[in-house]
Amino acid sequence: LEQLGNLYLDLSYQNLHLHVMYNNRKKHVPTGLYGGRFNDDRTFFQDINGFAELKYSLNLSKKASLDFRLFTDFYQFKGRYMYYADENWITGPPYESEFNEVRNRSHGGELLYSLKLSKKHMTIIGAEYKKYARIYFRYYSENDPLSHLDEFYDMDPEEYIWSVYATHSYRPVSKLIIEAGLHYNHYHSIGGHSSFRSSISYRMFNKLWIKLLYGEALRAPNTWELRGGFFLRGNPDLKPEVVKTLELIFDASISQTLNWKTSIFRYDLKDNIRTTADYFDNIEGITGTGFESYIRYLKQSGFHAYASISFSDVKKKSDSSRIPFSARWLGKAGLTLPLFMTPLKLGIEFQWVGPRLFGDPAIGELTSHFITNLTLSSIQFSPQLELSLTVRNLFNSSHQHPSFISDLASWNMNSIYKIYDIPAEGRSIMLKTRLNL
Repeated sequence: LEQLGNLYLDLSYQNLHLHVMYNNRKKHVPTGLYGGRFNDDRTFFQDINGFAELKYSLNLSKKASLDFRLFTDFYQFKGRYMYYADENWITGPPYESEFNEVRNRSHGGELLYSLKLSKKHMTIIGAEYKKYARIYFRYYSENDPLSHLDEFYDMDPEEYIWSVYATHSYRPVSKLIIEAGLHYNHYHSIGGHSSFRSSISYRMFNKLWIKLLYGEALRAPNTWELRGGFFLRGNPDLKPEVVKTLELIFDASISQTLNWKTSIFRYDLKDNIRTTADYFDNIEGITGTGFESYIRYLKQSGFHAYASISFSDVKKKSDSSRIPFSARWLGKAGLTLPLFMTPLKLGIEFQWVGPRLFGDPAIGELTSHFITNLTLSSIQFSPQLELSLTVRNLFNSSHQHPSFISDLASWNMNSIYKIYDIPAEGRSIMLKTRLNL
């Protein structure tokens, strides 16, 4: 059972824009997570996220503009885990449940200056500041007089980030575009890091664009990874994760209704941050190589058909072994039909997921699976209210997902009953509401 609520608000007045977003997702987990009870709806996860942004846009001249925004972000996680209570710690701990709550918030601002020097040159310069304001963490055993488990943190992480960046676009002729950009981030915890990106786009035969893209990005270690907590030691010497990507794209508008796009990519991720024994550390990293191809047919009448296929070979740098859990091959196809000369649209989508390695690769692969989804959209109750209804896994296809061994094993029980996968969700119904004020 999953409950999902979303709220989006966009307000604009002249040069001022307000964007507010709120998401609340609660999912009951029947799979005996972390050695817990099976089919117990009291085990749940809940994610709550709120975001607000106020933006002011100003045209300084015909060639220059200035954008300024302020933002704040809030996140909260709640989770309860039900166990088979056992004083001997065999089938479970000597208490029935554990509860976890995490809260954090941040705020900041960004200034963006755009200058179009000519038809051939465009420059963007920006600066951003973000402060992580608070981190709250609580994990404790419930109805447990001896308080076997009680971890609590409520602190200012003393973490902030400031960054500056610049990009320039040069179009010497209509069929050629060259772009380059430099981004510098400075973290209070780990210092500064620069990243570079560039692209070259060339149009052939008036309908085919060929694009070559290179990019760099990083993920800095967070407060938990640097300071530790909840039975894991932090590592103040952690390096940021850095990824470098190279991609070749073919984008063809074959006709006014038919579009084809294919990309060939490779990425290199180094200094992955992982847990090693009881502390955080950087490991060597992974590499990925693959392609994705997509074709779409779209008519003004509303008829829409599409198909895509992708392949991704992701390996560890240390021994070139394949990464578990993710599928190498993915496929998707679907079409949308307008119904009976009304705004209603009926869509059907077919999804195929190729074989995936189990968490323990020695066990082998989980077989591929295929599901069908059905959507009825543009259900217009009034000019302001619109609904869409989706039935996911229409035919209630039975399939599984690979799991970490520890995810399902009830404490010591895994040594007796080996479990390597969890059943995927069967048929489900999702109702989406859109209200235009």
